[in-house]
Amino acid sequence: ATVTLSPVPALGLVKTADPTTFTAAGQTIDYTYKITNTGNVPVSGFTVTDSLIAAVDCGAATSPLAVGASTTCSATYKTTTADVTAGSVYNTATAAGTYGGNPLTSNESDATVTLSPVPAPALTIKKTQDRATYDKVGQTIKYTVVLTNSGNVALSNPSISDAAVTLSCGTLPASLAAGASITCTGSHTVVQADLDAGSVANIAVGSASYGTDTLTTRDGVKADATQNPHLSMTKAADPTTYNTVGDVIGWTIKLTNDGNVTLANPAVTDPSVTDLDCGTLPASLAPGTSINCTASHKVTGADIDAGSVTNTATGTATFGGDTVNASADAQAKAVAQNPHLTITKVADPTTYDTVGDVIAYTIVLTNDGNVTLTNLTVTDPSVTNLDCGTLPASLAPGDKITCTASHTITTADMTAGFWKNTATGKAHFGDTTLTVTASATVTVTAQNPHLTITKVADPTTYDKVGEVIAYTIVLTNDGNVTLTNPTVTDPSVTDLDCGTLPASLAPGDKITCTASHTITTADIDAGSVTNTATGHASYGGSTVESDPASVTVNAVQGPALEVKKTAHETDFVAAGNVLHYSYEIKNTGNVDLSGPFKVTDDKTTATCPATPTTLAPGDTVTCTATYTITDDDIDAGHVTNTAQGHATYDGKTVDSKEVSLTVNAKAQPTETVAGATATPHRSATPPATDTSSGHGSNDGGTPLFALLICLGFGCLALITVQAQRRNIHR
Repeated sequence: ATVTLSPVPALGLVKTADPTTFTAAGQTIDYTYKITNTGNVPVSGFTVTDSLIAAVDCGAATSPLAVGASTTCSATYKTTTADVTAGSVYNTATAAGTYGGNPLTSNESDATVTLSPVPAPALTIKKTQDRATYDKVGQTIKYTVVLTNSGNVALSNPSISDAAVTLSCGTLPASLAAGASITCTGSHTVVQADLDAGSVANIAVGSASYGTDTLTTRDGVKADATQNPHLSMTKAADPTTYNTVGDVIGWTIKLTNDGNVTLANPAVTDPSVTDLDCGTLPASLAPGTSINCTASHKVTGADIDAGSVTNTATGTATFGGDTVNASADAQAKAVAQNPHLTITKVADPTTYDTVGDVIAYTIVLTNDGNVTLTNLTVTDPSVTNLDCGTLPASLAPGDKITCTASHTITTADMTAGFWKNTATGKAHFGDTTLTVTASATVTVTAQNPHLTITKVADPTTYDKVGEVIAYTIVLTNDGNVTLTNPTVTDPSVTDLDCGTLPASLAPGDKITCTASHTITTADIDAGSVTNTATGHASYGGSTVESDPASVTVNAVQGPALEVKKTAHETDFVAAGNVLHYSYEIKNTGNVDLSGPFKVTDDKTTATCPATPTTLAPGDTVTCTATYTITDDDIDAGHVTNTAQGHATYDGKTVDSKEVSLTVNAKAQPTETVAGATATPHRSATPPATDTSSGHGSNDGGTPLFALLICLGFGCLALITVQAQRRNIHR
């Protein structure tokens, strides 16, 4: 019997890789493909297809391949950066052959080659600086930045940035191998703001990519400022010497920031002067800048006594909450101390012609040196009524002591034909005694032409324009000879009336004149009116003049102000209504008042015109204001406000009396609540107005209709009525 073989062609494939791991791109992997005939008939014509490798070498494969026999094909592959990034190389393969002209395919076989070690992408950056501190503008801080691939795989697109510094990194590579670095450099020039801030800090940022991931690393450095807040000050005197009371010493003061940081709130003080002028002080003082000030001092007697003047200026500023101080002094010295004394003695009259005539003496002792003198005395042994008042303990330069005395002419004086006496003044400065004398001689004469004049005003005060001041002027011949052509002049009046003047005026005779002056506004503003009368006559071809006689009448100045307030509207209806007020300010005093003129109102703000800038007595100016009605005003049933006017006189504020004005609400329609009728809350009869305080007499209690509703329907009804009433008002 014959048994026929039923052919079952079949192939098996096993794929292996050598090595089974790789460490980097560019390494070679050898693949072996073992093909086994797993069928029951021979197979031939072998090929291998690999998913990763284009050509597999099967040239040495046995063909045909007996049942159960095996043959091999081979191929190679070089790893890539992508494989490194992926961490492995994986591919699959299938074998193909033929049996009886028909194709035959094996099973699919794969192989995986893994990266060793496991990919660990990492990036580090290090930033360093060449100096840790700085202390002046213009210093340079140099930076070095190193970006390193500290992982075990290559990184792509490396970059370095520093927001505060421009870095120089050369040409950046597209890829940074494991362990490789990029070095960048940069610098920063110190500016004033860096010194003021106290430090310069900046951060470098490095980045690179691994696959789809971005790696970022940062490193920063800080340089600290050596801050030196400091002020210096100089002060100089000009001139540097003085020798007279009243000499003016000018001071020049200069405050300088000689530190290295900006100082705030600079100021200069000098308590010994009153005219310190630094201009407008800046809010801050940069290093190297200065503030220049001036001041002055007027030399006093005490300064000359002391021998020098020294004063100190102080400068201050702040830095970081701390005060920075500086001071400087300057001195001016007295050139020489010059103690000196003079005395004068004047007789009045300087002649006499009759026994019993009285000679009056005025003796003046003057310190005309430049130092203060002590232990002062005045003597005159020829008089018995020397009167110097209470002598001071000391006499400052320029000061005087005035004494009076008199002598009654005797027969011996008439016989001698003259009278001479001497006054002596003494003082001390230190151990030095100063002695001075002055004599006065009066001589006999038979002729003494002389005039005196008096002037009296009535009334002696005034307080209103138009008042008339009446003057009485009396010219007297108090000499011992007859004078001719007597006249009286008073240039300040226009109605001088002396009647018919006599051709001559005998000794002891008088001329009485009258005049007047009508008060003007300028007189009241000035505070007084002064005028002077003088008498004139002739004797022997010479003019005889009286001493001028002046009289001053003082003003009684009375600045006063009145304000009248009116409302254009007589009532209001609802919240939001606007009331318009006018305020008439009137000068009710007797002097001009100055602006700006103002009105204060406890409920609104008044606006006054810029002109006029002054108000004459009786003049007015009008100010205006508006006020918007509120719910509270509706509830109260009226608006009362109080106003007061204001002006100035002689630098002082002049206020009017307060005035109040009340505007009442109109009655509203009646309201019905739960069957009850109530009148809305308002003041049918306006509340009493207190003009002094601006408050009415409304006690603010519950309205009468609301109380009735509360009694009749309960407090719930009261609340409802009040709520409805408020809605109506709104």
